[in-house]
Amino acid sequence: MKQLTLIRHAQAGQIIGQRDFERTLSDRGQLEAQSMGLWLRAQHLQFDRIFCSTAQRARQTAHLLFAEQDDHKSKVNHDPLLYDFDMNSVFHFIECVDDDFRHIALVGHNPALSDLAALLCSSSTPHLPTCAIVQP
Repeated sequence: MKQLTLIRHAQAGQIIGQRDFERTLSDRGQLEAQSMGLWLRAQHLQFDRIFCSTAQRARQTAHLLFAEQDDHKSKVNHDPLLYDFDMNSVFHFIECVDDDFRHIALVGHNPALSDLAALLCSSSTPHLPTCAIVQP
């Protein structure tokens, strides 16, 4: 059975005319990701694979979260299927992950991650804030 960690991307800025896919982290979002990266390291969590949306804000979040881990570049897999906001699509993605990866992290988007966390935790998990980390 896989152990799963869900991570919502950090806060992104909004520039008029910019496509959603290209949105980058705000200054606050960069600080969020850096501080959550410190928290992750303090927890000594080891991921076999980190799957990340290809959206710019998710990529930046993953980079800042895992930058201090020596082998993070070999573990991060950017997948366009995770630029999705539907829980069922993300759930199907997780089901298809090779069982050899025992602990995976997923860096993605709401509402899919909030909905998935609520389903897996059998609770009414509220809307996940930016850079939230959940282990259902």
